[in-house]
Amino acid sequence: MEFVHRTDVGKKRNINEDYLEVTEKAEQLHLAVLADGMGGHNAGDVASELAVRFLTDRFQKSDLRADSEANLVSMWLKEAYEGANERINRIAESDPSCKGMGTTLIAAVFQANQVTFAHIGDSRVYLFSKGEIKPLTKDHSYVNVLLDSGEINEEQARNHPKKNMLMKAIGTEVNIDPDILSIKLRQGEIILMCSDGLSNKVTPEQMVHILSESVSLEAKVDAFVQLANAEGGEDNISIILCCMKAGEEAC
Repeated sequence: MEFVHRTDVGKKRNINEDYLEVTEKAEQLHLAVLADGMGGHNAGDVASELAVRFLTDRFQKSDLRADSEANLVSMWLKEAYEGANERINRIAESDPSCKGMGTTLIAAVFQANQVTFAHIGDSRVYLFSKGEIKPLTKDHSYVNVLLDSGEINEEQARNHPKKNMLMKAIGTEVNIDPDILSIKLRQGEIILMCSDGLSNKVTPEQMVHILSESVSLEAKVDAFVQLANAEGGEDNISIILCCMKAGEEAC
């Protein structure tokens, strides 16, 4: 496995409310986590860092192994999300400066060629395989509810005034129910995890172009950040790329 991650404040914001981390517990056992603190809420940067640090700390203390069954990993992720949600809620209630804080949260446990994801909010996970890109997560947003009901189309969704309104987030409700998915990762495939600072600015076609380039993962991440900023950079931009390498070949 090869991982590269980066976060960028963008061109318009003074504070980076995104937070991410990739950590290794054992050979062929990694956790990648990315959170986007909710804009318009107090202490979004605090919420995103709390969520990521909570999961990475719990991961290192867990009994998870590279050969743990997918259902056990799924249970661990659900319990970790509930714990992060409880901690953020507790801090928000005790500290007036943090009242109303919340965050999106995507986490991925990588075990050899198996990946298990948990997802809340509108940060995203994509799979790049055989020259095509496929979203693995579905935004928990008001606009997606309208899309699913047929009230608006894709073009209207891209420019909807409530585009950033979330229906689910860590820290904004007592009980949470993350989406969880497990897949097998094949050699040469790339997992892209990102905040909406990237997905709102870079089209799937542009993603395919960048990921298809015969350059390093670091160069691909640089290209993503540069493109998102060139398209306006109104939001923080965060990316985690993971590639299942074929021997010593570059992704």
